[in-house]
Amino acid sequence: MQASIESQRLSDTEKRKYSRDEVAQHTHDGDVWVIIEHHVYNLSQFLQEHPGGAKILLGVAGQDATKKFRKYHRMGILSKYNERLLVGRLDQSPPRSGSSLRSSIFAVFRRLET
Repeated sequence: MQASIESQRLSDTEKRKYSRDEVAQHTHDGDVWVIIEHHVYNLSQFLQEHPGGAKILLGVAGQDATKKFRKYHRMGILSKYNERLLVGRLDQSPPRSGSSLRSSIFAVFRRLET
């Protein structure tokens, strides 16, 4: 099923990329984002409609909710809500901060050696 989701033609919304850090900022009632299958969903307006209640969604707010989603839902259910809730894709590029941190650590060691 995942392959068919990935092979679908991407809309402009789906082309928008968000980092995990950006998604993690949306964790409060009225501002809830989650990641499901590398897609980013804004569930803020869906909290009161969710059959399992808002509390469940708030419990995964700002996180990758793929495992929990799969446990209780069919993947096909997402297509019903994509137009309304999908805001983009997860940016899976390696974070820049790690490489710049590594470079700065090596620079410190080089200075210490001289």
